[in-house]
Amino acid sequence: MNNQGGGGEVVDELTLRLEGQVNGQPITPANAPLDTVTITLQALRKFISTTSDTPGQATVSFSEGSLNVGSRLPADTAIYLNEVARQSVHDQNDPYYTLLGTISAGLRRHDNLHLDLLLGKEEILRITADGIPVMVKELEWLEISTTVYGYLYDLGGVNPNVHVQTEEYGTLTIRASKDEIRNLRVYTYYNFSIDCLMLRSDYAHLRDCRLRHAIKANGDTSLEEAMMQEGPKWRDVEDIVEWVRDLRGEA
Repeated sequence: MNNQGGGGEVVDELTLRLEGQVNGQPITPANAPLDTVTITLQALRKFISTTSDTPGQATVSFSEGSLNVGSRLPADTAIYLNEVARQSVHDQNDPYYTLLGTISAGLRRHDNLHLDLLLGKEEILRITADGIPVMVKELEWLEISTTVYGYLYDLGGVNPNVHVQTEEYGTLTIRASKDEIRNLRVYTYYNFSIDCLMLRSDYAHLRDCRLRHAIKANGDTSLEEAMMQEGPKWRDVEDIVEWVRDLRGEA
């Protein structure tokens, strides 16, 4: 165990205990369902890598009638898990909720199996093929207009899209019309003015992006510098202030 701020103790021993029957027989090394074991190990590895920069380790062992996947968690993963494991409501994008959901999906072919999650010696919950005993918050998405800077590395399709790599939002897929795509070039940096949905709980998550304007930029060129480069194309704009606000998605 590790000490936690405030005098409490952080339990860093996690066990995922798979129990039940396979073809009418208790679980043994000979009949253990490899698909479920593999999914459980992959889910655990992803959970640790999402919550810690320190690599985690896992062991697989058997006791009478059960298969145990155990891990001594990195400190930051242990602190996170101790905070959320006893909560009954979670966000859909919580790493803990993702762990539980992935394991439950791995049990769907095995109705006679269940998996218990233990923190230290305390059994926190039981996962079955029918689901997990926690509730999930509905994600709240906000309609916004914004400008993102990124590298256009691909475009096209029957329903045209542009694919953009950004530093702030990762890879974005932005819907565009065929006419808009004709004016764009791959392997080029642009400032993209878009309408999209943004996740209220995580401003770095955007989806359903739709192109409004794209201004070519070079390297780390700012929006203002890009406007100067492309200026001749916009010389007929009557109100430059309103035009800039519109590009930025400002009210």
